[in-house]
Amino acid sequence: MLHIRALWIGLIALLVVGCGATPEFQSSIRESERKPWTHLDFHNDPNDVQFAIIGDLAGGFRPEVFRKAVGQLNALQPEFVMSVGDLIDTWDETVDARVNDRNEIDSLWAGFFGIVADLEMPFFCVGGNNGFGNEELKSAWLDRFGSTYYSFVYRDVLFIALSSDDPPGSSTGQLSDIQIDWLSTTLDRQPNVRWTFLFVHRPMWIDNAAEWQRVEEVLGDRPRTVFAGHHHTYKVSTVDGFSYYSLATTGGESSLSGPADGQFDHLVWVTMADDGPRIANLMQDGVWGDNPVAEAVGEYELTTMIRRRGMEAALREYEKVRRGDSARVLFNDEPMRELGWDLMSQGRLDAAVKVLALNVEAYPASSGAHSLLAEAYNRVGEREKALAGCRTALQLDSDNADAAGLMAEISSAETLAE
Repeated sequence: MLHIRALWIGLIALLVVGCGATPEFQSSIRESERKPWTHLDFHNDPNDVQFAIIGDLAGGFRPEVFRKAVGQLNALQPEFVMSVGDLIDTWDETVDARVNDRNEIDSLWAGFFGIVADLEMPFFCVGGNNGFGNEELKSAWLDRFGSTYYSFVYRDVLFIALSSDDPPGSSTGQLSDIQIDWLSTTLDRQPNVRWTFLFVHRPMWIDNAAEWQRVEEVLGDRPRTVFAGHHHTYKVSTVDGFSYYSLATTGGESSLSGPADGQFDHLVWVTMADDGPRIANLMQDGVWGDNPVAEAVGEYELTTMIRRRGMEAALREYEKVRRGDSARVLFNDEPMRELGWDLMSQGRLDAAVKVLALNVEAYPASSGAHSLLAEAYNRVGEREKALAGCRTALQLDSDNADAAGLMAEISSAETLAE
């Protein structure tokens, strides 16, 4: 008798599912033709893959934009995050060449990982001309990551990261015979995946079509989508019937003139569904957390102004706001200090002084604000102002080791000079 009852229960469950319900969905409304919803075809296929992609960070790196992107990605919760290269900014304007000092290269990578460490999901690095644009950069990359190209399979989807600077030195990109052979072998080993995504820094189908044709030949008619960066301008191309994307920026140099010009900061959202990838671009200006009002008047507003309009224009706008409401600050102490430190790390010392002086004006009781401004003054050669800042910082907090150390450093330098 128990077996018969169990059989009836199973049959009823099948009938309920057949009527449009799902095991995960239960409602207070009984089955009828009148329901306050359209249908119950939930888009929750466990085979779907949802991941995000960031654009270039280099060429006038704006770390506050990338830092904001990390927070936005944590709110969006993709399964993982891909990239298209140029994760560090290695052009040295003073010598008009790429950085080749290993300590400086390691410092740049430390700055990058200092931001990406807050990302909650996996991040996959792709190299570009800023990542291994000379032999010292490439050596640092290999020591850190082991390879300049790689692949992985996730939920029956093949992901391939290529190196378009193999070897370094070409302004349009090149691919070694070894890499092409590796790519061919990788594809041969995965003949039946649902889709193939390729990530490469330079859009070589635009810049060096003859060289890129070698990739096309090994890809054949395989279903695929390709993402690149480098130009900092968004463009969609169709190659052999497939979509190839050149992305804009997520903190790299940009005029930010808007979608019509392909110049904007964005995140790319990809959903791999049964019928192929669905792709959406999320403008960073349009992605907010759960309290946009607080974000708009809190720690992010001034950095948003700087990102949109540049330092000078942003500070002019900020002064206008303050003249209308002198009590309105628009930023918090800690994020402003982080911005000042980032600017100093980039060698933008005048901009750092302006930002940190503004922070001291807004937070005069912050010992850390005074000591960091003192550091900026010291770096631009304003030692008297630096010493005055150290004294104020120590008056506010006698345990401020940064202020004490800087004061000792300046005093020692002055003694040696005498």
